[in-house]
Amino acid sequence: MKTNFTTRTLSSFTAVLCTTGLIGCSSLSHKFDADRAKQIKRVAVVAIEIHQQRPADNLGLGKIKELSEGQSSQNDGFQTMTQKTAEYFILQLRRQSRWEVLSVDQVKNHPAYKQTVAQYMSGARTVMIGAENSERIYMNNFLDIMAFRKMSVSERDQLAKALGVDAIAELMISQSMKQSMFSLGHISGDGAFSLIARANLQLFGLNSEEPVWRSQNVDGEMSRNSDDLPEKMSKTARLAALGEEASMSAVSKVVETLPR
Repeated sequence: MKTNFTTRTLSSFTAVLCTTGLIGCSSLSHKFDADRAKQIKRVAVVAIEIHQQRPADNLGLGKIKELSEGQSSQNDGFQTMTQKTAEYFILQLRRQSRWEVLSVDQVKNHPAYKQTVAQYMSGARTVMIGAENSERIYMNNFLDIMAFRKMSVSERDQLAKALGVDAIAELMISQSMKQSMFSLGHISGDGAFSLIARANLQLFGLNSEEPVWRSQNVDGEMSRNSDDLPEKMSKTARLAALGEEASMSAVSKVVETLPR
């Protein structure tokens, strides 16, 4: 038992470092088990998390006043961004595969899932390491990545069976910011910016610690520039809008790695 726990913990920790770009991860970049995939008919996305890099603010002048530190996930704009990213991921899975994929609401409203969220998302808990100057954004009443990875194989299987699916998936998005390095706006945090997202997914079948499908470090296209958005939009609204745009591009790219 000790060996299994250690292996699972090390694997999870390595995946965290991979996802956040802290180590090289070519060995974990892609995996697809065609034989096990044939056994899958129904899928549920049960965990999602977004890390968003924020504008540089070296002078402390451009702080995002609409947000209190650590409260990004509760902002309506970021909740909408995360919800739409999850829904788009589900839509793309349905299009790319032959699987039936449960909707966000079907998962969220299931009593067994609600119980799982209450168990793993309450109280003191481990969170994923974020890149410098980034914020963790997760969806209300939904598992984040570390909460999902704390579940044992038997707990994952139990949740999957309760949801009536053959496999459950996680989606991690890391959004990086592009700003001009040689402008006063960059120094003060008020400069124009664009976002690009990197997607990482894992899909687990039953009775195994190993994923059926894993695709890591897949980059989408760069979003529009924040200056292209209406002038009246707040910085928070710009971050949410361009974050959604970047995330959807990365989701399209990562789902395309699924063999047809």
